[in-house]
Amino acid sequence: MLFGMKQPFQNEFSWSYSRLKAFRDCLRRYYWQYYGSWGGWEQEAEPEARLAYQLKQIVNMPMWAGDLVHRGVEHALRRARSMRLISPDELKTWLRRRMNDEWFQSANQSWRQNAKHNRNLFEHFYGLEITKEAREDFRTKVFRCVDHFFASTALEEALSLGAQRWRSLETLAQYYLEDIKNFVVIDFAYDREDGGPLVLVDWKTGKLCDEDTGQLANYALFAFHEWRVPPDQVQLALAYLDTGEHLEWRAKPEDLIAMRETIYQSAAAMRERLDDPQRNIASMDHFPMTEQVFKCRTCNYQRLCHGKTGPPPSANNGEHKEDNDEASD
Repeated sequence: MLFGMKQPFQNEFSWSYSRLKAFRDCLRRYYWQYYGSWGGWEQEAEPEARLAYQLKQIVNMPMWAGDLVHRGVEHALRRARSMRLISPDELKTWLRRRMNDEWFQSANQSWRQNAKHNRNLFEHFYGLEITKEAREDFRTKVFRCVDHFFASTALEEALSLGAQRWRSLETLAQYYLEDIKNFVVIDFAYDREDGGPLVLVDWKTGKLCDEDTGQLANYALFAFHEWRVPPDQVQLALAYLDTGEHLEWRAKPEDLIAMRETIYQSAAAMRERLDDPQRNIASMDHFPMTEQVFKCRTCNYQRLCHGKTGPPPSANNGEHKEDNDEASD
């Protein structure tokens, strides 16, 4: 390697739960997310790749709320581990500053200079109205999640056990199933007691969803492969911070087996659409757009697929619009 020369990033094939959701939702969206946007951060990038990369960074208001809450929870737990647990009012002040900064980043289109590190809201980019009432509801929801976090079972127990029992806090990690690299970001993990179960906590700011349990099964697979914790020693917990609801259950071997088969089968289906699976090279023609046009109206990549006019009207007028609050692995 020549000194001073940067080696280009390689777009390697990997698997994650969010990647699976994109693949199932719309193949064209999957292509833009993992292939068409690749290299779009480079100064010499082609205009299409640059635009795809900018669109990849967009989040809608519900997703922004979820991201803020996750960052807030992480901030509070890191403070608790190193110093002291901050108060709900202190965390709300911390979050309010970020809300204001990121709102102006989006409104002023600061993302045009740096798409990765400046907020770009879906509603701003596509010219959708955000009423004063909607902004107030947004702030109220974020602060309600903060209150429920401080009252949560998981926080109370984690603090009583002490930070020495905490295993993971919003850490990007990976494990392999044969040749499939699998990425996970476990929100929070701690050991309940000596010889007791490992608790894997996932904070949620949206509504209860069947997919949430599958995501936690993938976390349990990670714990089994990387931490050598058997399923019967893993307690899975979903903390719905908007409502304060807390669900908990013990992992089952059959759930991990089913999750493993899902990973094998979906990874094979993803690779089948590649031009060159060994080099992870894809072409757009092998990833057609969904025929469910209503999905296009909430998709970041509609500008690439439908131009500035947007997707055509759909028969159901978007009645099936999904309110995804966060992207998670």
